[in-house]
Amino acid sequence: MQTILKKEICDLMRLELMGELHQIREKSRLFEKKYNGTFEEVQQKALHQEEDFNLDDDLMEWKAYKRTEADRLKKLEDMKHERLQLA
Repeated sequence: MQTILKKEICDLMRLELMGELHQIREKSRLFEKKYNGTFEEVQQKALHQEEDFNLDDDLMEWKAYKRTEADRLKKLEDMKHERLQLA
């Protein structure tokens, strides 16, 4: 039987989360470049212009990336402060 330390599991999880964050941030950067602004700026502009279904779709996807990024950052913070429970 092999023993795996909690620290080793946390290190692997941390690496996985950091990889996900990198991908999420890259997707957000592509949207920022495409629309020449931050999510909040583009969202505000969209409210004051004629409906654009492609923009609306992109904003929904972008918002999902923002939420996922916040979730992953929270998980990293919890791991940093050892607020992690392994089953």
